[in-house]
Order: sequence, then structure tokens, then C-alpha cells
Amino acid sequence: ISQLQYVEFLNSLTFAQQQSRVTSDPTSASGTYVAFGSYAYRNGIVIETPGNNAAIPAIFACDATANVVNNNNDGQSVAMNNLSWADLAAYLDWSALRPMTELEFEKICRGITPRVSGEYPWGDTNINPYYSTTVINPLQPNEMANTVLNGRCAHALGTSSGAYGPLKVGVFATASSGRSSAGASYYGAMEMGGNVVERTVCVANASGTAFNGTLGDGTLTSIGDANQATWPSVTTATGIGQRGGDYVNVATNVRTSDRTYASTTNAARNYTYGGRGVR
Repeated sequence: ISQLQYVEFLNSLTFAQQQSRVTSDPTSASGTYVAFGSYAYRNGIVIETPGNNAAIPAIFACDATANVVNNNNDGQSVAMNNLSWADLAAYLDWSALRPMTELEFEKICRGITPRVSGEYPWGDTNINPYYSTTVINPLQPNEMANTVLNGRCAHALGTSSGAYGPLKVGVFATASSGRSSAGASYYGAMEMGGNVVERTVCVANASGTAFNGTLGDGTLTSIGDANQATWPSVTTATGIGQRGGDYVNVATNVRTSDRTYASTTNAARNYTYGGRGVR
């Protein structure tokens, strides 16, 4: 999910639904950053026009540069972060998608190829860290790495500083890149490892095994929650784990088969938590 996609989601909701899906209240002043209260972790979503309590929903926009909203360099293509499981579930239900299981995560990464010991989602054991402070064309649709290397991956930053954040979706892919240098899965999905955490349905939990793959239906509750009966609880997040690592954590977490946090339950928002949907 990119930041522009999340803005489009927010702008389709009622005021009461918006209140559940952002950190800052929708009645806050124009220019208020709604993920962290200020521009941090490369999240540039702002309130363009405040809402009016229950009567009128707010209008949201991208404004990473704190200038004119929705300029070319306002981070529209940067991966969305600070999503709770409830936020992600709501987006997936609204968009008629669903969460992926951790088995699907590995299938997307590995495809039909044999397992390679210690492999990453791009199919080999190469891994080279990359951070948001060294990109070319920062926050623009053509944001890219300044060098091309096999196993490029946003990982291993090792700090929680808000001066850093996730990269553009598909940041390492170019017209001439191969699978390893693009960081692509077997089927071409980008950033299955690193950048932001993948939230997956855990197969080692009763709430996870109750999941039957039901797709979202485009309708949310009056307070903006997903309402799919077999999905893990949006209140407790029991049955939802984490795979693929993120831009902060170590390389071992990025490995296709790493399950360090596969059953870790966390219902809260976090600057490394992103989202992805499947069908």
C-alpha cells in the first residue's frame, strides 16, 4: 500500500470511520500530519481540509514537503507505514482484497523454485542494505537507489530515528534490473523483504487457522473497521504475525523462511508496519 493509496481510502470514508483510521483527529487544522502529528518516518499524509465532527469528513492529501499538497515530491509512492492491523484490515476489506497467510508469503517469494538455504525473497543469498537518506529523486515517483547491486534491500538501519523511513514501492526496479537487483519475488512482487513489515495470517494460531480466505466486500462498520467474520480480530490482532523484516531490523529477519516474529501479536501502530493485500 502506498501513501497515495491510503489517502484515497481515507477520502472515501465517513467522518466517524476516518477517526479510527488516523492518529490525528480529522478536525485538526489544515496541514496536520495524521500519522505521527508531525512529518516523521517519511509519512507525509496531511489534513488538507478539516472535517466538521460527524457532519463533514476531512479531506486528506500528501504533503511530505510541507508546501503545496500533492506536488510531485510529496511522497505519494512511498510505502505506507504506521498501520495497525485494524487499519490494514479496514483497507483490505474496503478494497475487496484480503490478508495473505504466511504460507502464501513464502509461495509468493519462492514460487516453484527449490528452496535455497538462507535465501531472501529475491531467490538468492545476496543482501545489501540501503537507506532513505541516500536515494536519488527523494519522495518523487522516480525515487531510486544511487547504485545497482544484487540483493538491494531496505533493512538493518538499526535506529528508530524519525529522520529515516520506508522507500518508494518498487524503488530498486529499473528497466534493466534483474530479479535480485530489483529485490523482486519469483512472481515480481516488490519488497516482500525489508522496507515495511508484512502482516500475515499465522498458521500456528487457532485464530489464524480459522481464516478461510474470504475477500473483503467493500463495506466497513460505522466506525471504520473490517467486518469479515473469519479474519483475525481487529481489536486484538490475535492470529496476525509479521514476516519479511523491515528497514530497521537485521538481515536474518528478511529471509524467506524466517519466522522470528511470525506469531508475534501486536495490535498497535508502528512506524515499520505496512500492508499488502492479495486475492
